[in-house]
Amino acid sequence: MHNDLLAMFIIVLLLGMRHGLDLDHLAAIDAMTRNVSSQKTLVKLVGILFSVGHGSVVIIISIIVGISMKLLQLPAILGFYAQLASILFLLLFSLVNFYSVFQAIRYQQAGMMTPKLLIISKLLKNVHHPFAIFCVGGIFAVSFDTVSQIAFFSLSSSAVYGWIIAMLLGVVFMAGMILIDGVNGYLLSLIIRRADYVSRLLSRMLGVAIGLFGFTMSVDGIIKLIMV
Repeated sequence: MHNDLLAMFIIVLLLGMRHGLDLDHLAAIDAMTRNVSSQKTLVKLVGILFSVGHGSVVIIISIIVGISMKLLQLPAILGFYAQLASILFLLLFSLVNFYSVFQAIRYQQAGMMTPKLLIISKLLKNVHHPFAIFCVGGIFAVSFDTVSQIAFFSLSSSAVYGWIIAMLLGVVFMAGMILIDGVNGYLLSLIIRRADYVSRLLSRMLGVAIGLFGFTMSVDGIIKLIMV
């Protein structure tokens, strides 16, 4: 049980790091960093402010999902099915993650951009205040991609461990984003640009690693249930 929980925390941390490498994130941070380039302190904090705003919404959604599961008050006899549901969610989550990696490759090969990416430069050209940067991060979290990922790990964790673990997973997800987006924003403030190719490669590697790790843990969980 503890090993499964640790594995889930690792998966969510990696997921947060990969999420921080999304082109939408990189483009938004790049645009806002350029906007505040004259503010020596703020320019280095753009990535962190963005990811904290983004992560705050993630944590709120995690808590809502976790508490909703608690309010259902499933009978103890359904513990087996709750654990099975957790494993199936993890398996589905891994498959969806694989799909997102290959879909991103297809879009990049076709030279296509996401809808958000197309309007980022226009919407963010007047963002100069720290709170505004924080809010932009929160707004970016309200998307099908982000919400579906949060729902997957929140449902799978709260079904077995409760809403507090779901909330902590949201915090870990945010930590992964802060690590990537914070570093990205700081490097941009120093005019050290990471190549697009490197960003895409890191994103794909993390995506495949998350998918493989999650798939392995779900198969291991199924085997354990069968052996009981």
